[in-house]
Amino acid sequence: LNLERSIIRTCGDNWSNQMPTASGLVGPATDKRAAVDLVYRKDPSTYSLIELKVRSDNPLFAAIEILVHGLLFVWSRENQESLGYDTQGQPVLEANTLTLGVLAPDDYYGGLDLPNLASALDDGLAEFGKRYGLALGFHFHQINPDSASDRDFCRRLAAVMESQRP
Repeated sequence: LNLERSIIRTCGDNWSNQMPTASGLVGPATDKRAAVDLVYRKDPSTYSLIELKVRSDNPLFAAIEILVHGLLFVWSRENQESLGYDTQGQPVLEANTLTLGVLAPDDYYGGLDLPNLASALDDGLAEFGKRYGLALGFHFHQINPDSASDRDFCRRLAAVMESQRP
Protein backbone atom coordinates (compact mmCIF):
# COMPACT_ATOMS: atom_id res chain seq x y z
CA LEU A 1 0.00 0.00 0.00
CA ASN A 2 2.97 2.33 0.56
CA LEU A 3 4.12 1.99 -3.06
CA GLU A 4 0.54 2.54 -4.22
CA ARG A 5 0.27 5.75 -2.19
CA SER A 6 3.68 6.90 -3.34
CA ILE A 7 2.68 6.50 -6.99
CA ILE A 8 -0.49 8.51 -6.43
CA ARG A 9 1.32 11.21 -4.48
CA THR A 10 4.27 11.65 -6.85
CA CYS A 11 3.33 10.54 -10.36
CA GLY A 12 0.69 13.09 -11.24
CA ASP A 13 -3.00 13.59 -11.76
CA ASN A 14 -3.35 10.74 -14.26
CA TRP A 15 -3.11 8.24 -11.40
CA SER A 16 -5.70 7.29 -8.81
CA ASN A 17 -6.11 4.38 -6.45
CA GLN A 18 -8.63 2.13 -4.73
CA MET A 19 -11.36 2.51 -7.36
CA PRO A 20 -14.32 0.39 -6.13
CA THR A 21 -15.66 -2.22 -8.52
CA ALA A 22 -18.37 -3.95 -6.49
CA SER A 23 -19.53 -1.52 -3.83
CA GLY A 24 -23.21 -1.95 -3.21
CA LEU A 25 -23.65 -4.76 -5.71
CA VAL A 26 -23.86 -7.69 -3.31
CA GLY A 27 -24.86 -6.03 -0.06
CA PRO A 28 -23.54 -3.52 2.43
CA ALA A 29 -21.42 -5.99 4.41
CA THR A 30 -19.92 -7.99 1.55
CA ASP A 31 -16.68 -7.49 -0.38
CA LYS A 32 -15.83 -4.09 1.10
CA ARG A 33 -12.29 -4.29 -0.36
CA ALA A 34 -13.34 -4.97 -3.98
CA ALA A 35 -11.28 -2.16 -5.44
CA VAL A 36 -8.67 -1.76 -8.17
CA ASP A 37 -5.29 -0.87 -6.70
CA LEU A 38 -4.32 1.69 -9.36
CA VAL A 39 -6.05 3.43 -12.24
CA TYR A 40 -4.02 5.18 -14.93
CA ARG A 41 -5.70 7.64 -17.31
CA LYS A 42 -3.78 7.83 -20.58
CA ASP A 43 -6.36 10.22 -22.06
CA PRO A 44 -10.06 10.94 -21.40
CA SER A 45 -11.18 7.73 -23.13
CA THR A 46 -8.28 5.37 -22.34
CA TYR A 47 -7.68 3.85 -18.92
CA SER A 48 -5.67 1.05 -17.33
CA LEU A 49 -6.87 -0.86 -14.27
CA ILE A 50 -3.85 -2.22 -12.44
CA GLU A 51 -3.32 -4.82 -9.74
CA LEU A 52 -0.14 -3.76 -7.91
CA LYS A 53 1.91 -6.56 -6.37
CA VAL A 54 5.19 -6.61 -4.53
CA ARG A 55 5.51 -9.63 -2.24
CA SER A 56 2.06 -11.22 -2.14
CA ASP A 57 0.27 -14.02 -3.93
CA ASN A 58 1.55 -14.98 -7.37
CA PRO A 59 1.15 -13.72 -10.96
CA LEU A 60 -1.75 -16.06 -11.76
CA PHE A 61 -3.68 -14.95 -8.66
CA ALA A 62 -2.99 -11.31 -9.55
CA ALA A 63 -4.20 -11.87 -13.12
CA ILE A 64 -7.42 -13.43 -11.86
CA GLU A 65 -7.94 -10.54 -9.43
CA ILE A 66 -7.67 -7.89 -12.14
CA LEU A 67 -9.82 -9.94 -14.52
CA VAL A 68 -12.61 -10.05 -11.93
CA HIS A 69 -12.32 -6.29 -11.46
CA GLY A 70 -12.39 -5.79 -15.21
CA LEU A 71 -15.48 -7.95 -15.68
CA LEU A 72 -17.23 -6.10 -12.85
CA PHE A 73 -16.27 -2.82 -14.54
CA VAL A 74 -17.79 -3.91 -17.88
CA TRP A 75 -20.95 -5.14 -16.16
CA SER A 76 -21.27 -1.91 -14.14
CA ARG A 77 -20.65 0.16 -17.26
CA GLU A 78 -23.40 -1.68 -19.12
CA ASN A 79 -25.82 -1.38 -16.19
CA GLN A 80 -24.93 2.07 -14.88
CA GLU A 81 -28.42 3.48 -15.40
CA SER A 82 -30.19 0.68 -13.52
CA LEU A 83 -27.51 0.88 -10.80
CA GLY A 84 -28.24 4.59 -10.42
CA TYR A 85 -24.69 5.75 -11.13
CA ASP A 86 -24.10 9.45 -11.59
CA THR A 87 -22.00 9.34 -14.74
CA GLN A 88 -20.99 12.99 -14.43
CA GLY A 89 -18.53 12.08 -11.67
CA GLN A 90 -17.44 8.79 -13.27
CA PRO A 91 -15.47 9.56 -16.47
CA VAL A 92 -13.86 6.12 -16.39
CA LEU A 93 -17.28 4.60 -17.17
CA GLU A 94 -17.21 6.46 -20.48
CA ALA A 95 -13.88 4.93 -21.51
CA ASN A 96 -13.73 3.22 -24.87
CA THR A 97 -10.30 1.66 -24.29
CA LEU A 98 -9.45 -0.28 -21.14
CA THR A 99 -6.37 -2.31 -20.33
CA LEU A 100 -6.18 -4.67 -17.37
CA GLY A 101 -2.75 -5.29 -15.95
CA VAL A 102 -0.55 -6.57 -13.19
CA LEU A 103 2.30 -4.28 -12.16
CA ALA A 104 5.11 -5.83 -10.13
CA PRO A 105 8.89 -5.91 -9.79
CA ASP A 106 10.82 -8.38 -11.94
CA ASP A 107 11.41 -10.78 -9.06
CA TYR A 108 7.65 -11.09 -8.41
CA TYR A 109 7.33 -13.02 -11.66
CA GLY A 110 9.94 -15.50 -10.44
CA GLY A 111 11.23 -16.38 -13.86
CA LEU A 112 7.82 -17.68 -14.91
CA ASP A 113 7.14 -17.80 -18.64
CA LEU A 114 4.02 -15.64 -18.85
CA PRO A 115 3.86 -14.35 -22.45
CA ASN A 116 1.52 -17.15 -23.58
CA LEU A 117 -0.87 -16.52 -20.68
CA ALA A 118 -0.78 -12.76 -21.27
CA SER A 119 -1.41 -13.25 -24.98
CA ALA A 120 -4.36 -15.60 -24.38
CA LEU A 121 -5.92 -13.21 -21.86
CA ASP A 122 -5.32 -10.26 -24.18
CA ASP A 123 -6.95 -12.07 -27.13
CA GLY A 124 -9.93 -13.23 -25.06
CA LEU A 125 -10.53 -9.78 -23.62
CA ALA A 126 -10.29 -8.18 -27.07
CA GLU A 127 -13.05 -10.48 -28.34
CA PHE A 128 -15.16 -9.97 -25.22
CA GLY A 129 -14.79 -6.19 -25.42
CA LYS A 130 -16.07 -6.08 -29.00
CA ARG A 131 -19.50 -7.13 -27.72
CA TYR A 132 -19.63 -3.96 -25.64
CA GLY A 133 -17.96 -1.50 -28.00
CA LEU A 134 -14.90 -1.49 -25.75
CA ALA A 135 -11.28 -2.11 -26.71
CA LEU A 136 -10.02 -4.41 -23.94
CA GLY A 137 -6.53 -5.74 -23.37
CA PHE A 138 -4.27 -7.39 -20.79
CA HIS A 139 -0.61 -6.96 -19.80
CA PHE A 140 1.88 -8.07 -17.18
CA HIS A 141 4.07 -5.03 -16.40
CA GLN A 142 7.47 -5.13 -14.77
CA ILE A 143 8.97 -2.14 -13.03
CA ASN A 144 11.43 -1.98 -10.22
CA PRO A 145 11.17 0.78 -7.65
CA ASP A 146 14.78 1.48 -6.78
CA SER A 147 16.93 4.20 -5.41
CA ALA A 148 16.28 6.42 -8.43
CA SER A 149 14.49 9.68 -7.89
CA ASP A 150 10.69 9.79 -7.68
CA ARG A 151 10.66 11.79 -10.92
CA ASP A 152 12.69 9.08 -12.71
CA PHE A 153 10.48 6.30 -11.35
CA CYS A 154 7.33 8.15 -12.48
CA ARG A 155 8.84 8.74 -15.92
CA ARG A 156 9.70 5.03 -16.27
CA LEU A 157 6.25 4.01 -15.01
CA ALA A 158 4.52 6.37 -17.46
CA ALA A 159 6.65 4.97 -20.29
CA VAL A 160 5.54 1.42 -19.38
CA MET A 161 1.89 2.47 -19.37
CA GLU A 162 2.10 4.52 -22.58
CA SER A 163 3.77 1.68 -24.50
CA GLN A 164 0.92 -0.79 -24.05
CA ARG A 165 -1.73 -1.40 -26.65
CA PRO A 166 -5.28 -2.42 -25.75
